[in-house]
Amino acid sequence: MPGAANILVTTARTFHGVGPRVALQGRRYLGVSRRWSAFATAGGSLVIGNYQNTDTRLTQDSTQAYESQQVGGTLLVPNLDLSLGGSWQMGPRTSFSCGWMLMYWGELGYAETINTLATPVGSPVTSVVLTNSSLSLDGVFFRLTHNF
Repeated sequence: MPGAANILVTTARTFHGVGPRVALQGRRYLGVSRRWSAFATAGGSLVIGNYQNTDTRLTQDSTQAYESQQVGGTLLVPNLDLSLGGSWQMGPRTSFSCGWMLMYWGELGYAETINTLATPVGSPVTSVVLTNSSLSLDGVFFRLTHNF
């Protein structure tokens, strides 16, 4: 029926890209046997690629119609990662590390707000485009490494 709320709104996003990466790591070995170490790592990259975003809405009217909107283009995404921590060389080929890390991706394109309220039948999926969205991840990490 006209003006009825949507039953289901889905968003599918894809991004495929490549780009250069540069990273540095510093490590200071500690102790007589040099089994302990402290490290700091920093890296950055620029990823260029194509994205596509598809919003699909199933309406609650008598036709149960699917309405869709697609947006796509090219993005240049800067990436930065940092980590600080320590390692213990448990054996000749096994080590345990822990520390703190931060990963950041910027300029991911747009974020959107989809209107799921009542809309007239046949109207397109409504969204508000926002620019400069970003994503970050940070926290403690634990890593067990065995080289063979």
